[in-house]
Amino acid sequence: MLIAQLKNGNASLLKFLRVFMLAISLFPSVLTTEGGYVMVALGLLFYILRKWRWAQVAALVAVSAALFIRGADETNQWLMALAAAPMFMYNGEKGSGMKRLFYIFYPAHIIGLYIISTLLMMYWPEGINLSAM
Repeated sequence: MLIAQLKNGNASLLKFLRVFMLAISLFPSVLTTEGGYVMVALGLLFYILRKWRWAQVAALVAVSAALFIRGADETNQWLMALAAAPMFMYNGEKGSGMKRLFYIFYPAHIIGLYIISTLLMMYWPEGINLSAM
């Protein structure tokens, strides 16, 4: 029905969709955030607990455990618990000035991961069955 109306040139519907898509792209939403409502809630918890590092780490570990229990086979998001150690060790001071190194490292490692995934897909298009190992 929607596609038929668009094909027939329903101008008001088309205008509504354009405004709706613009609003979604300009304003953050729980529905469009990577990680969904769980990550929005975790970010809010981090802000509320900003004065207590141990409470932030506890919240991170609790959310990670809940994600693991909910379904570790579907997502690897529970692995964010590994960030607890660097979070706990952070002392609030600026680190050494290695800004230029990260400007090079970040794009280089993304390109490297892309090349590895492309090669894996070429030689193992069906994927690697880890449960058979």
